[in-house]
Amino acid sequence: RDPQGPMALGSIYLNDFAQRERQPALAVAKPARYGLHMSDGPMDTWEHLKIQFKPELMGFSRAGGGDAACRALVGKQHGVDASEVVLINGGTSLVNHHVINAILHDGGNVYTEFPVYDPLEAACRTSHADNAKEIGSNVAYRLLRRAPAFQICEDEFRKALATSPRLIVVANPHNPTGIAIKNLPHLLSLVDAANAGKPDTQCTFVVVDEVYAQTHVGAPIPCAALTSVFAISTFSLTKAFGLSGVRFGAALSRNRYAIDRILAYHSAAQSSNPALLEDLWMQIYQQRPALLAAILARQQRMIAFIRKVFDEHKVQYYPPDGGSVVTVVLPPHCRDETVFLAGLREACDVQGTPGSFFTMPGHVRLAYLRLPEPDVIEAFTRFARYYRQQAAAAPRL
Repeated sequence: RDPQGPMALGSIYLNDFAQRERQPALAVAKPARYGLHMSDGPMDTWEHLKIQFKPELMGFSRAGGGDAACRALVGKQHGVDASEVVLINGGTSLVNHHVINAILHDGGNVYTEFPVYDPLEAACRTSHADNAKEIGSNVAYRLLRRAPAFQICEDEFRKALATSPRLIVVANPHNPTGIAIKNLPHLLSLVDAANAGKPDTQCTFVVVDEVYAQTHVGAPIPCAALTSVFAISTFSLTKAFGLSGVRFGAALSRNRYAIDRILAYHSAAQSSNPALLEDLWMQIYQQRPALLAAILARQQRMIAFIRKVFDEHKVQYYPPDGGSVVTVVLPPHCRDETVFLAGLREACDVQGTPGSFFTMPGHVRLAYLRLPEPDVIEAFTRFARYYRQQAAAAPRL
């Protein structure tokens, strides 16, 4: 790794491995007291759940995209039919991998949003996309989400559609900023118009990663699959519910061709869903409405506090619409996010994630799902004070 790159701060996963295997020589950095670097559980969701463990299910797994009753329950809560739901053993990233590779199996160009959560683009790089094959390690075509609004420009979207791409991949809300695409229904209507009269094999599909959508603080974000027959919504329980241990996700689409392709890829990959995990998902989903009410109340409190403390200390950031993350612009004199974060750990015992991990150098992403509310308040207060100190410091010559 480049010693000057974002990995210089130390690998989160290597540290986790070192602790688990009790090999301290492998650890790059001691974990901070306040970890604002991970955006999935554990939250306290499990304390509110009533779960019946069924050990008799441990010897079974199911193919075919999920148990019919479980798919029916998920479909009912999201407004689609059970036949329009595919359940996949894995988090949202693995669901995205299945969907993207299924649609791109016969080639075609793909556009991803930018800045981008790397697993979204990585799934395209491992696919049969023509432009991914041409340049080997990157996806050539990107839809820019420009700061500070991080919206997708309609003119750029129209230009992308004019090239007849096979797939467009976005996240709503965005990762790492937590900002929702305000005009997504209109953009999807443009896709509908562009696909009019074409066979499914030549149509453009849009994958919308909605793992943060259920934590949207404003009006609920409608499932993209309900907005357009060419949209495929993906999500799981890892982010909104803090249940990363229940690593199980879903793909929703009202397009029969898309569902069949996803199921075909799921079968070709010899994937199956553990019956025990499906049963846990079903029990959780039966309690989902009450859980979401508590989670959204927490989100509103946390976002309100973060905005208050950041505004008080003049922290430059992008106000999120939801999710469990917020992206901060480094102070003018702090061009190296690894240096800034190393100082933050040393001075405040707080850990964040370099923006370079999300193709946003010069930024820091902070996540607040893993911590109890008192710790979130303390961690963001410490961060805001440190940020203000660094912003006031004289530039280094």
